[in-house]
Amino acid sequence: MDDNARNRYELAINMIRHRQFGVAIEHLENNLRENKEDYTSMTLLGVALARSGRDLKRAEKLCSLALQKERDTAAFYSNLAEIWMRRGLKKKAIATLNAGLKVAPDDKQLLRLMARFGSRKKPVFSFLDRSNPINRYAGALLASRKH
Repeated sequence: MDDNARNRYELAINMIRHRQFGVAIEHLENNLRENKEDYTSMTLLGVALARSGRDLKRAEKLCSLALQKERDTAAFYSNLAEIWMRRGLKKKAIATLNAGLKVAPDDKQLLRLMARFGSRKKPVFSFLDRSNPINRYAGALLASRKH
């Protein structure tokens, strides 16, 4: 990565942090025009698109492609999981986080997202299906008593 691309990359990260997604998208797209195999810019572009609400499908494609190309980068797993959560695909997000934790078991971002998205608690009556009305009522009753 040349200095110009690195500067745009760092500026884009800062813009994402400050919710200035349009500027971030512009810089990241410039990086990708210069180097179509810049997977870090690709996944960050996906995050910027998703957080801006512009194009979740494109964001998913970008992050998926980056992850396919660089399976050992923990941040790529968390970025794709974030996008899947935004699309309402919680099971896919959790599966992605679990896959990322196999690659980087101590990654703080993956662990933080897993705690935030969480997995479901076990049903109250394990011998009944989760969707059984008795389990649903008992679960709702227990949840209401915790608050």
